[in-house]
Amino acid sequence: MAMAAANFSWLEIRESAGESNNFYSKDVFPIQPEIVPGRVTVLDRPGLGVEVDEASLTEPFRHSEMPHLKRKDGSHTNW
Repeated sequence: MAMAAANFSWLEIRESAGESNNFYSKDVFPIQPEIVPGRVTVLDRPGLGVEVDEASLTEPFRHSEMPHLKRKDGSHTNW
């Protein structure tokens, strides 16, 4: 969607050699925009241009929730 907006200028993506998760796995997403330093290529496919190989998704969904910070009185806080 950002590629279709004429006034869009900044997009943050997760690509770091220090991260162990492979967020852009070619096994899970066989067709996806290529990420090169400084840009993401635009594909000539309909929609988002991404395909998901659902057969490669073997782990069931598990809900997880971030820890809630609490004060001494038991109330929640974001500090």
